[in-house]
Amino acid sequence: MGAAVPVTAALAAAQAGSVGIGFSGGGFLIPFFLGVIHVLYKDLGILSSNTPVAGGSAGSIVAMTANGVINYESMLDEVHRLSAFCRGHGNCYGTLQSEVMASAERLLPPDAAERTNKQGRTYLQITYPSTLGLEPAQSRSVNKFKSRPDLISAVASSIYIPWWAGPRVVTEFRGDMVYDGSFNGPGPGFLPCPPNITYCVRVSSMPAGFSLGSFLVDILTAGPAALPVLGPVLRTTIHGPNLPTHLANAAIAYLTGEKLSVASEPGQLAKLVHALLQLVTPGEGEADIWPGRRHKLPFSELEWATGMIRPLEPAGIKAVFELGKAEALSWAQEAGFLKTTRNKNGA
Repeated sequence: MGAAVPVTAALAAAQAGSVGIGFSGGGFLIPFFLGVIHVLYKDLGILSSNTPVAGGSAGSIVAMTANGVINYESMLDEVHRLSAFCRGHGNCYGTLQSEVMASAERLLPPDAAERTNKQGRTYLQITYPSTLGLEPAQSRSVNKFKSRPDLISAVASSIYIPWWAGPRVVTEFRGDMVYDGSFNGPGPGFLPCPPNITYCVRVSSMPAGFSLGSFLVDILTAGPAALPVLGPVLRTTIHGPNLPTHLANAAIAYLTGEKLSVASEPGQLAKLVHALLQLVTPGEGEADIWPGRRHKLPFSELEWATGMIRPLEPAGIKAVFELGKAEALSWAQEAGFLKTTRNKNGA
């Protein structure tokens, strides 16, 4: 007879059928999430396509992979394809939203909306700024989709990094002005969880305690310590083929945009910057799985963070993917899931 299994909060929730998972934003660090899914869903079977799942920004398309609507192997292939394309096109500065929409068109099956609605446990987070930016932005989760194009629009809105993904601070979703689902400060504004569960396995793409505000300052000032890492990113962006077109599109967007929407952007941007400057990435007690939790990062923290906007080379994709697997396995072992599996098998 096997030894008694220590019951952790996560294990107890899983045994009661009341566990869910949430994925933060992550940009081109999606391979970390895919490594986590590989272990928790494929290798160990702790979670399944019926597990409630939430995601913001890059986490939104990962959520569509976790729920089984997007084929896992196809998603991994698409990460390689999109990363290679963006490396050759100025990090997809100004075109990221359209490229993600094209990826979603390739990945989502014809009945994607129907399957997601039937599962009923997938939540894609989007940030809604207030008119004129007079009030703080609101994070809202979308759970029902009118059609496949509506689902694609939700994903494309959730990943909309202001000015980087398109020509303006905001994009449009169902008639509302919105932007990136992980750009609303710390806690659930960065890492959402599905509702009505006992325990959420919170997966962050970033090392714990990383100040996004400091990262933004490093980008803006290009200080001596940051320049060796950020310099190549800025060079490939500035000299990329997208920049002239993006600047022209931005000018057109502001000249032809609805007047109140355009007038709202300075206030909305101020609220956005304020929220981001409050964001220190979650660690112990605020997240369950993150890079560097139990295993060394394959490169420096700053290089890792830069991977959010700079597409990884194939070797980097593999290293980030393997770290996701390692961190997920360590967490599962510490939470008691591996002992449960061994006991079920009579070990």
